[in-house]
Amino acid sequence: MRKSGWFTNFIFIFGLGVLIGILFAPRPGDKTRKILAEKMEERCGNIYTNLADRLAMLRGKIQEYLNDLKEKTEDIE
Repeated sequence: MRKSGWFTNFIFIFGLGVLIGILFAPRPGDKTRKILAEKMEERCGNIYTNLADRLAMLRGKIQEYLNDLKEKTEDIE
C-alpha cells in the first residue's frame, strides 16, 4: 500500500470541500457558474496585464543595459 503525503491529503480534502460547497450553494448552478466564469476572466485579465507590464519594464531595462554595454565597448575601442 502506498503512503500519501500530507500535502496530497490536504489537496484532496480541500477539493472535496469546494465540491460540497458548490453543490450545496444557496444559488442555482447556472448563476454560480456565471459568477465563477466572470471572476476567472477578471483574474486572468489582471494577471495578463500585470505580466505584460512587468515584461515591458524588463524589456526596457534590458535595452538600457545593452545600450550602456554598447557605449562602454565603443569607449574601449
